[in-house]
Parts: sequence; C-alpha cells; structure tokens
Amino acid sequence: MPLALFDLDNTLLAGDSDYLWGQFLVERGIVDGEFYEKENQRF
Repeated sequence: MPLALFDLDNTLLAGDSDYLWGQFLVERGIVDGEFYEKENQRF
C-alpha cells in the first residue's frame, strides 16, 4: 500500500511537522524520547 507524507509546517499544523511527528512517536512509546531529542538536535 503506497503512503504519501507531506510536510505541512505552519499550514494545517501549528508548528514543525517533522518535530511534531517525532513527539507523537515518543508519546506512544514507539521511539525513545532521549534518543529522539539528541538526534533532532544533531540535525
């Protein structure tokens, strides 16, 4: 099944959609929060 993702910064979403997606994954326990924050800061 094809999946298309669009970056909607400050259009449909208030904020950076890349960061918000990562936070969503952290909140659900899919991604380690500490690791995500370190990697996000690195980029």
